[in-house]
Amino acid sequence: MKLKKCNSLQVAEKVLVELKQLFKKDLTGELYVESYQNGREQGLAIDLSGTPALNKYIAWSEARGSDNIVVHVCKINPCQGIMDGQLVASEYFKSVKPAAQYIYEMITGFRQLGN
Repeated sequence: MKLKKCNSLQVAEKVLVELKQLFKKDLTGELYVESYQNGREQGLAIDLSGTPALNKYIAWSEARGSDNIVVHVCKINPCQGIMDGQLVASEYFKSVKPAAQYIYEMITGFRQLGN
């Protein structure tokens, strides 16, 4: 019997691998990654509530209705699902590298919402 992770979680882990490569370049410290589920989306999230960069949560997975990668910026922890009032922004990407770059830039403060 073969055990397989759901596609959205596999995609989220690929983004995490790329994100780790970006963080190797020039940042120190620790960020904690946790899982989240929002309906059929299963992915990963980082709590930025204690950082000056964003003071929010960033969550990512494969989007429900396509093969795109969705990155959510949330007001509160998305681990119990993302409700309408919690969502600050969502961006969609066709591949892993641009999604990881976007997350990296949000965390490091190089990118602000709306840029």
